[in-house]
Order: sequence, then structure tokens, then C-alpha cells
Amino acid sequence: MISALSSMFGQAAKRGKIRGNPALGIEKAHKADPNANREWMADEFKAASTAAPEHIRVVMFLARYAGFRGQTIATLQWRDYQDDSRFGKCFRVVTRKNKEMVWLPAEPELQDLLGSLTRTSLHIATRADGTPWEGEVQMQTDVSHFFRRLEADGKIGAGTTLHGLRVTYAAALKRDGADDSQVAAALGDKSDRMGTHYTRHVEKEAKVIRAFEGRKK
Repeated sequence: MISALSSMFGQAAKRGKIRGNPALGIEKAHKADPNANREWMADEFKAASTAAPEHIRVVMFLARYAGFRGQTIATLQWRDYQDDSRFGKCFRVVTRKNKEMVWLPAEPELQDLLGSLTRTSLHIATRADGTPWEGEVQMQTDVSHFFRRLEADGKIGAGTTLHGLRVTYAAALKRDGADDSQVAAALGDKSDRMGTHYTRHVEKEAKVIRAFEGRKK
């Protein structure tokens, strides 16, 4: 908006309609952090999941090993977690953001964690007292505060977020050979472009690898 106003006022100043451009020098309220929501490193996730209390660990695993957004995790129910003849367990759930019906297998790490839980609610992810979260915002806030405490202690780096675990999930699929369309489907996104968006850094890594492998020939 500031850029649009500056352009408009700049043209008016050139034409002598106003004395100067009042939009010059206005500080932008927000500058996007290119490292926000980045992929987690393996040691960061290990440190955080080890230190996390059970109710936070469940949220982390649902994001890392199923790729769910926070809004889906906060409302995910045990009935959405079902038996599957091929993978042992799977999820069949309508995602909150785009109302897409998604089927995806539950990875072994997630199955092990969920199998160890005592069910205290219809919801899979609950607060420390076993009751459902009041909403996504409360859940996201508690998880974020936990991450920032770990960051302050030097156990994880900056830019580590719950959404970043969704990026980590997508990146793992990409490295295992999934194409952008398959990644998008596993994330419950309608557009294949989202598969590209979440894994563009993996493709850059692959290009660097090919460059160094080519140099060895």
C-alpha cells in the first residue's frame, strides 16, 4: 500500500499538484522474514521433541509426520485416525483451510506416539490437563512459547515454527522422490504449486548436488 501511495504522490509532485511526496520515508509495518517457517534440522526436532511435554509433542508430531496445519491439528479427532491394511494406520479428514477430504498414511513415528496415549477426549491433540484446546490460537500460542524458550536456551534456532514442521514433512517427501503434485496431495492442497512452494529449497539443494557430482566426472 505504501508503494502504491508513493507512486501516486510521486506523479502528483512531478505535475506540481503537491509540494512533495508525503509517502517517502514511511516505515513499513512488517517486513517478511525469509527464514520464518523454515525446514527444521534433524537435531532441532530431536531436541524439541525430547524436551516437549506430551501435549506439545503430539502437536509437533502431527505437523512433522502428517503435515497438518495448526487449524486442522486443533480439531483433529480420534475417529479421523483409522486402520489401514497397507500402512497400519491412516488419517481420513477434511482439512479446515480448503475443505478438502484428505487420506494419508500415518508414519511409523506418529503411530508409535499415538498408540502410547491415554485418550481423554474425542480430540487427539489436547491441553496438558487432557481437555480440548479452546481453539487454534491457544494451541499455536502455547506451542510457540515453548519453541521460543528452547531457542533462548540455544536448543533450537530462530525461525523454528509449527508451520515449519509442515515444511519439514513436505521436504522429506520431496527428498524421497515425490514430485510437486504428490507433495501437494499429501499436504491436502488443491494446487500443485503449493508442492513447489514448500519444497523449492530442496530443489535448490538437488541442483547444487548435481553441480558437485558433475565436477567429479
